Amino acid sequence: TTAAALPQRTSLMGAVAPSDEELLMTDEDVALLRSAQQGIQALAGRATAVAAAAGLGGDASYLASPEAVRGAREGGRVTLGLTDSSVIALDGLDDWRMGEDDWRISAVPDKKIKMETIDQEMYEESHRLRTLVRQRVHPRGLKTGGALTLTKRDPARAFENHASDACSLRAPEKTGLIDETAAHGACSRVGWAAGGLSVASLLPGHAAVAVGMRTFGHEYSQEYISDMFEHNQQLSAVITRHRSSSNRAKHCELEEEAPSAPRIKPTQNYAQLIHSFAATASQSGRTKEGLVWELCHALFPADRPDSVWEWDRREQVGEWARKALATESFKAVTGRGAAVWKQLAKGELENAIDAAMDEGLNVLASLLAVFTLDPNETMHDFKRQVDDWQRSGMLAKLPLPLAKCYVTMAGLTHLGQVNCLEGLPWQAALGLCGLWYSRRAESLNACVARVEREAAAGRAKLPPLNVYLELMRVAVDRTRSIERVLDAAIEASSAADDFHLAWHVWAVTRAVGLPSMDEAAEHALHIQYAEQLATAAALPHAALFVLAHIKNAQCRNLAMRELIDRCALTRQPLDHTRALEWCRVPAEWIEWAKYLEAKLEGDVHAQCERALRAGELTLAHRLYVSEVAPDLLVTDQLEMLDELAQQFEEVVDRIPAWGAGGQLYTHYIELRQLQDSEEESLDELQRLRDEICYRLKVDDRCTPLQQMAMETMGREMSELGRTLRPDAVGTEPLTAKSAPEMVDMDLSMMVD
Repeated sequence: TTAAALPQRTSLMGAVAPSDEELLMTDEDVALLRSAQQGIQALAGRATAVAAAAGLGGDASYLASPEAVRGAREGGRVTLGLTDSSVIALDGLDDWRMGEDDWRISAVPDKKIKMETIDQEMYEESHRLRTLVRQRVHPRGLKTGGALTLTKRDPARAFENHASDACSLRAPEKTGLIDETAAHGACSRVGWAAGGLSVASLLPGHAAVAVGMRTFGHEYSQEYISDMFEHNQQLSAVITRHRSSSNRAKHCELEEEAPSAPRIKPTQNYAQLIHSFAATASQSGRTKEGLVWELCHALFPADRPDSVWEWDRREQVGEWARKALATESFKAVTGRGAAVWKQLAKGELENAIDAAMDEGLNVLASLLAVFTLDPNETMHDFKRQVDDWQRSGMLAKLPLPLAKCYVTMAGLTHLGQVNCLEGLPWQAALGLCGLWYSRRAESLNACVARVEREAAAGRAKLPPLNVYLELMRVAVDRTRSIERVLDAAIEASSAADDFHLAWHVWAVTRAVGLPSMDEAAEHALHIQYAEQLATAAALPHAALFVLAHIKNAQCRNLAMRELIDRCALTRQPLDHTRALEWCRVPAEWIEWAKYLEAKLEGDVHAQCERALRAGELTLAHRLYVSEVAPDLLVTDQLEMLDELAQQFEEVVDRIPAWGAGGQLYTHYIELRQLQDSEEESLDELQRLRDEICYRLKVDDRCTPLQQMAMETMGREMSELGRTLRPDAVGTEPLTAKSAPEMVDMDLSMMVD
């Protein structure tokens, strides 16, 4: 008796009972488990019998029947519907082992017990007993009080890319710092930063920090990548905001008030997109990428007539296979007809006719020439000939290359001991499976399925992960995974961690309308290719365009803002014009990046202006009041102060505490302009003077520059007050200190 004998109702827990091979149970455990099993079976049988009696109209005679007793002892179950008038009573459950006379209905309860309640009680009881049993089970091979033997396992993969010694950060060998995680048994702590930067602590072995940088394989020129994205950008659609609320919630779109970058996706004009990619690859000499785009052009034609487009696609893929085989090497074949067979395996029928004539195979040359005129009838002639040779045994006596020629032209891939696909590249195997010499109404789907069957039988060899083959598979069968195509594209790249081809293949599949890949995998593809463009290619504006394809609005905005800020902090040039035109990046993000650049340069005036344009009103107001406005006022640059004050006046309704801060300088500018104007209003001057005096206060939190500005305005307001009201009392501004005291304090602070 093992734990597996418990009722199957416990499968609701999602846990699997341990087996004999995994557990070693004591006699006490076995006894407890048997008792639990019998109790649960008795409970199940009692409930089943009572429910059956209630379902039969309350006839208690059923409970004494042999079927009910046998069902109770075996723990069986009978499912019957309960009517509203049916009632169930369960008594005498103290003893799990019940006799013949125990099954009776002794009382009628107040309300009916539902079968769901009984099932829930059975489930809870079985779970409780299973928990008790598991606590007493010991792992096999472990002795109580013994020692564990640890086995060392080497990691499956090791990362060897690290930063140079000049980029490494090292701490002193002797330090008084205690790493809490190392004290608790951790051997290292790893942190990741933007751009693939990793930082690992070498404690407790060494008081040092190892810095590693992820390197992306990149072998493309900036002109080539820029041309690719120029065409891609022109053929992309911008989704500013989804109309339905369900789509907005699905893509986590923010509210309209918050600045957000729109999503970009490829348009349905896939034919022009593929043509532009192929032309760019051809001009740049990218042969491998050019073959990919030529295959996509053959697989996804723009014009699709209802009746013949499948056959036309097969012919175009056959032409592509002939071109791809031009760079492939064939296994050396010797014997009569070897030259003819080599040309037939490449799909070159005209060259095969010439080779047959050169070798003196006039009959074969004649048949191949007739095949170009009447392929169906000629194929039947070849088929009858090889069947006769097979029956007479002459096929095995022919030279192998010559036999392969006849078998291939008969529309077969193998016959007897002749395997025509042996030692051929997969493109040639696919061509012989229906692309070239089968003029019947076979589609590309049938050809791909045929070569896969041949590979499963061991007669052909297909690559495990090939971008061309995976594109064919997903083109004929849309249920296949797009992720496998992109993995093959990454493997096809000559450099490690090169996502250039994979991302552009993804763009083509989305434009064609193939099923989308997993959102998390798609997000990872965008992030990694953007990192490659920003770090290895030094094209951050192209990286922004890639990040704009992320579906989740919050993740998209976060990634794009992080890249823009990183370019500003690392002084990496970013084409702001392309960022605004290609990606529709909010202007506030660009202004914030310029604010970071100004902060690195120490230009406070530019910081205030950029923060204001970036929408960081609180920060801009603080810089304006504490540093910028006092400096412009003291240095008498009133025109610049006026221009900046006018920019603040446009957003004063959204700036907290503007009246107690920046409004002072706005009133001062208005007063100076009114004094310089010809239409001077004494009442307006008095009003502005009173407003300035009311806000002109100095406290200990003011900087020396602010105190100098307050002193300047205080003297001017005092002189203006004496001019407007010569006999007035208390014309001095409401300042905390008099002007001489403020001057003395300023001088002393400057000397200190």
